Amino acid sequence: MSQGALCSVCHVPEPLFAFFFWLGYCNSCLNPFIYVCTSLEFKQAFRQILCGGGRRRGPPPVGASVVSRAARPPAPAAGRASPRAAASV
Repeated sequence: MSQGALCSVCHVPEPLFAFFFWLGYCNSCLNPFIYVCTSLEFKQAFRQILCGGGRRRGPPPVGASVVSRAARPPAPAAGRASPRAAASV
């Protein structure tokens, strides 16, 4: 392993360099599992990727109703009451 990238003057013992070099690789391998244990959002995304997440590839079944986000009415702005809430008062 090349240690010249660290410092041309200092001498780092080969076993110490190898230990930290492999510790970095082990950390990279463990990170996805650590994030799954600590982050709910990451856990859901990881599960969706591994299990397919119920997404279908290809066209929707015949007769299925598909509404795009652009076709939906906008959500009420924060702090404003929706028309239904105002009518019920």
